[in-house]
Amino acid sequence: MEFDEVIKKRRSIRKYSNKPVPRDIIEQIFKNVLLSPSAENSQGWEFIVIDDKKIKDKLNNAAFSGIFQMPWTKTAPVLVVMLSKKKILANILGDKITKINYQCLDAGIAGEHFVLSAENLGLSTCWIGWFNKKKVRKALNIPSSYEIYALFTLGYKDKDYEPREQKRKPLEKLFKYNGLK
Repeated sequence: MEFDEVIKKRRSIRKYSNKPVPRDIIEQIFKNVLLSPSAENSQGWEFIVIDDKKIKDKLNNAAFSGIFQMPWTKTAPVLVVMLSKKKILANILGDKITKINYQCLDAGIAGEHFVLSAENLGLSTCWIGWFNKKKVRKALNIPSSYEIYALFTLGYKDKDYEPREQKRKPLEKLFKYNGLK
């Protein structure tokens, strides 16, 4: 698929077929994620891929309970947790000197590589930031030395599901040349 087509086609999908995702395809996605740039090449991001139904159900119940309910996540055959190691020297120094959170930026770049790679390989995703982080940490025994940034659903889109069209602002409101005026 051409890159422009991948970007135009990629959408947040909220209904999946029950077709399992082969691990070799998941590994191909992560080969592409591995190419993500990071501050000082620190590569602080890590991912937990949940494709075991029992563990996935446990994670769904933990992540999406109470005010965080999203029952549609149960339709995805795979859930992915995006983490980053805390206290990476490049991120600590960068944050102190520039006040820019490079750890968060690095995770965002890796996450975008993940969703675009999945789309290119015929899979669908949804990037989820609304979940119970404390319960996810406990359910998966994630040490406090890791920051949990996002969850992703991963799978084949249900053939009857069509995401609603997303309106975008006009291009001339997106950027300006040589200043804001």
